[in-house]
Amino acid sequence: MAVEKAIQKTAIVILWLIIWQLLADAVHNPILLVGPVETLHAFLDSLAKAVFWKAVAGTTTRVVGGFLTGGLAGVLCAGVSFRFRWMRELLAPCLSVIRSIPIVSFVILLLIWQGSGMVSFWISLLVVFPILYGNTLNGLLGMREELVCAAKLLPMRWHERVFGIYLPEIYPELKSGLELAAGMGFKSGIAAEVIGQPVGSIGNALYQSKIFLETDAVLAYTLTAVCVAWIVEKTVVWIWGYFFGRRD
Repeated sequence: MAVEKAIQKTAIVILWLIIWQLLADAVHNPILLVGPVETLHAFLDSLAKAVFWKAVAGTTTRVVGGFLTGGLAGVLCAGVSFRFRWMRELLAPCLSVIRSIPIVSFVILLLIWQGSGMVSFWISLLVVFPILYGNTLNGLLGMREELVCAAKLLPMRWHERVFGIYLPEIYPELKSGLELAAGMGFKSGIAAEVIGQPVGSIGNALYQSKIFLETDAVLAYTLTAVCVAWIVEKTVVWIWGYFFGRRD
C-alpha cells in the first residue's frame, strides 16, 4: 500500500513537471518562463557558489529564530490565557491588529525603526505568534472537561500536568499549527527580505536575479526556499511529536 502511494505521488509530480516544461516550450521565452531542466541546472550551479550558501544560511537562521521565538511565545501566552480569562481579553485586540494589518506595513515600520538586518526575524515572529496562539488556545479550550478536572485534582506538579496531560492532549491542534506556521513564516520572512534587501539573504538574491532578468535563478532560489521550509517544518513537527505526542 505504501509503495502504491509513493508511486502515485511520484507520477503526479512527474505529470506537473511535464506540464511545466510544455508551458515553457509554448512561451519560448527564457525571460518569462523557463522549464524544470533549466531551473535544476541553475540550482546545481548555485550550489557551487559561496554567496548562495550565505543567503540560505542567513535567511534560515533569521526565519527559524523568529519561528521558534514566536511559536514559544504563542504557546506560553495561550497557556496563560487558558488559565486566566483576563489575559485572553487583553490579547484579543492586539491579535486582531496583527492579523488585519498588511505585512508590508510592518516591514516598512521595522525598516524605519531598526533597519533591514533582522526584518525577516520579526516578520516571521509576528506571523507565527497568532497562529500558534490560536491553535494552542483552541486545543486547550476544547479539552474534555473530565480531563481538565482530573489534571487539577491529581497530586501532580505543574510541569507534570503541562507535559504529561495538556500538551499530548492538544497535539493534533499544535501539529497543524506548526505545519501552517512554518510555511507562513518562511513565505512572509522572504517577502520581507525582498522589500528590505538585507545583504546575504534569499530575498536579496531573488531581487538581484529579477534585476538581471535571470528567471532560472529566481525559480532556483524559490525552489531552495520551498525545500528549506519543508525540512524545517518536518523537523519541528517530528521533534514536537517525539517529545509531546500522545503515548498510547
